[in-house]
Amino acid sequence: MACFARLGWTAALAAVLIACAISIAHAQSTIARDGAADAADILKVLQVNVLHRHGARSGLPRENATEICTESPCGYLSWAGIEMLLKVGGFLRTRYNTDPSVVSSPMFESPNYDLDVAYSRSTDVLRTLQSAEAFLRGFFPNMSSLYAAIHTMPESTDVLLNSNTQPWLKFFYSNNKALLRAVCNPLTDELFPDWTEITKIGAEIYQEGYCSDYETRSDCVRTLFDIGAAKKAIGELNQYPLLEANFEKLKRVTTVLFDYEYHYNHSDPLMFKQGGRGQPFVQQMVKNMEGVIEGSNTYKLMHYSAHDTSLGPVWGTLGDRTPDGMMPPFAQVLVAELLQNPSTGAHYVRILRGNPGQSPDTKFEFGWDSKWQMQCIDALGTAYKAEGNICPFADFKRFVKWSEPADARGYCYLDQVSIDIADCPLEPVAYGTPPTALVPSTCRFYRSACPQFACGIGETLNSVSMQCVCSKDSCLGGKANEESSGDAAVDADKKPTLRDSNGLSGGAVAGVSLATFCAGAIIAVAATAAICMCKRRRQHQLYVRMSSTMEVGNQPNDEREGAAKEFKEGI
Repeated sequence: MACFARLGWTAALAAVLIACAISIAHAQSTIARDGAADAADILKVLQVNVLHRHGARSGLPRENATEICTESPCGYLSWAGIEMLLKVGGFLRTRYNTDPSVVSSPMFESPNYDLDVAYSRSTDVLRTLQSAEAFLRGFFPNMSSLYAAIHTMPESTDVLLNSNTQPWLKFFYSNNKALLRAVCNPLTDELFPDWTEITKIGAEIYQEGYCSDYETRSDCVRTLFDIGAAKKAIGELNQYPLLEANFEKLKRVTTVLFDYEYHYNHSDPLMFKQGGRGQPFVQQMVKNMEGVIEGSNTYKLMHYSAHDTSLGPVWGTLGDRTPDGMMPPFAQVLVAELLQNPSTGAHYVRILRGNPGQSPDTKFEFGWDSKWQMQCIDALGTAYKAEGNICPFADFKRFVKWSEPADARGYCYLDQVSIDIADCPLEPVAYGTPPTALVPSTCRFYRSACPQFACGIGETLNSVSMQCVCSKDSCLGGKANEESSGDAAVDADKKPTLRDSNGLSGGAVAGVSLATFCAGAIIAVAATAAICMCKRRRQHQLYVRMSSTMEVGNQPNDEREGAAKEFKEGI
């Protein structure tokens, strides 16, 4: 009984140690979070990551373009768009040079554009390329030194900034109109119970033909909002009374569509497997910051120029679904700062959001968005709202990890509807034999975007024909491999292999697992030690009694039997 009592005390001690360890971890996380808030005025800015939408452009009408695109060719940056980005660049320059709440000394002291200080990247679209240069002109005001070097790449392969390179999103927009309208039509019908009102608005802005079809009523609404936003930016929205009166309602329909696409829903099986649709860019931000900490990235400014369809997925991945997050206005900017406490060396992240005014009467002045709220996850896997939109770098990385893909294919994972849209051939072609059938354009897109998942085992993707070519004995002779190209694209029934939908990040799950293992090890060691102590005590008692028995060997048998009985009871 004494042995078991010792075991109980040992287990209790182990439990106390575990509780203490958890309390210490919680305390450390709390201290780090509180330290970020308390030391916000002394944190040093090491690097600034900027992702902005292009400035205002002319609209994208479906008909009568010459009547609508008067300020610039359709889709091109307008004078208002250039002014917006100049204001954004100038505002941020002031923030990092003279704002005493942010810096103690100028971070970008020279007015000259410096290729060793600033890195710029844009989508390969004219309005984003021009917006990137306009931002740099505002940020580096010495025009004589500005010969901007703006990196870019073809739209079709720009995974970082063009969300439509993700196959599911591409198919949703271009090929799955039934689902797209199922998302938009309910709100459209709620806001416009008499759908002919939509036609009247369209007629006012030269879109009567496009807006006269009941089946495409929500498509028309989104086009009308696009045109209205462009007209508002140049001060001409008031020339179209119906468009102006219904502008906010038109905007809500586009917002609900973007929310459906871009807000990360951890409980949605498809999105859980694909991961947050802004993961490529968010991961790039983490990489940039880690590079600064490791000394491999010396840029002070990492600058990216993109689209609303670039920012929306990023905000959705960061846990936001406010209207300005899901439907970013012209020239909206995400600012992610890597910070360091000079005293402790600890690193933090601050993420802010803002945009210039959207019409000439605002003079396009820049302002921060007070509705934005940064979220992070502490060492115990608990999500929290970051005070002052600042949290420890480790907590930010845990939040990013929380929305990583649960399936190894990530954004290449498709549901069955999208597999059918892709329409990839199920059989590979024989090596050396010209393909007898053309690969559908949808399949070519998927295989180009996701070559590593395009073909089955024993098959090789031909980058020219986009056919899966048999390259091993297992698929020669006309017998397709069990995992054909179609199945390789997506197994809709395959369960997540990287994590479970438990609300914790992969890092948190690993941490809990490690803590559980350590706890078990502590208890096991304690129990083993207690057992060993009990065993040694019994061996000592046995030795004493055996000695006593030898000393009384000449005593009567009944006394010896009594000693033997006592010995057995001791065992």
